[in-house]
Amino acid sequence: STLRFQKALQSFNAASDSFKTSLRKKISRQARLVNQDITEEQIEEIVESADPTAFMQQALMIPDAMIDRVVEIEKKHQGILNIEKGVKELRELWGQLGALIDEQQEQLDHIENNVEQTLHYVQKGQNELRKAKKSQEKARKMTLCIICIVF
Repeated sequence: STLRFQKALQSFNAASDSFKTSLRKKISRQARLVNQDITEEQIEEIVESADPTAFMQQALMIPDAMIDRVVEIEKKHQGILNIEKGVKELRELWGQLGALIDEQQEQLDHIENNVEQTLHYVQKGQNELRKAKKSQEKARKMTLCIICIVF
């Protein structure tokens, strides 16, 4: 159990050292972006400080106007993200609208087909009525001829 505790402690120390190293590299990169003339001692002070951001601002002498500009840029970035979110929602709505249009188009096609069939049946019905009228007229003539022959 002591051996396991020692291994866990060594693992923790290694992870802590790795984290500090990566943090030091990250802060060094950020500091050099703002001030290319920063010294390693200043970077070390920033890493060891309780509030690296405030310390960096003070150590690098970042002007308030630059901080205000960064805040303004962050706000604009947030606005752009909101616009992007709105565009995504709009794209989803267009997709839903397209699906509804497709669904309604199928219904319209079905209605159009029914109307065409109805027109065809009405035309056939008219033809049948004409034939029936001709047959009726022939039947009357025949009846009239039969009556004339009989009397």
